[in-house]
Amino acid sequence: MQKILSVEDILAAKDITQTFVPVPEWSDGDETAGVTVETLTKARQQALRREAAEGAIDGKPDPEKLEMLLFIHGVVDPKFDQSHYELLREKAAAPIDRILQKVMDSSGMTEASEKEARKNFPDGA
Repeated sequence: MQKILSVEDILAAKDITQTFVPVPEWSDGDETAGVTVETLTKARQQALRREAAEGAIDGKPDPEKLEMLLFIHGVVDPKFDQSHYELLREKAAAPIDRILQKVMDSSGMTEASEKEARKNFPDGA
């Protein structure tokens, strides 16, 4: 038998998670060293997309700006800011991409999750 959740059940659910992402490239190969990322809320996700689209002629998010925002808002330990991210851009791409992928996966922002949402709600409802 299926259980229909109440609004109270849903609002009380602890659905924001934190995940450790190993970054051996930044710690001489130590697999136990890394960063902690956190699931983005829907409000944060929407705000980051809006911020990344500011100033764009076509209104679409600037992919480089969106990546930076996802990184600095998704990584919660240690805490990075925009100036740190600019310095990180000069480091290897693989660890940064791994971290970004984890933030996007946990926040439902991957291409696969977006395709699934479009399949379930084809009219954008």
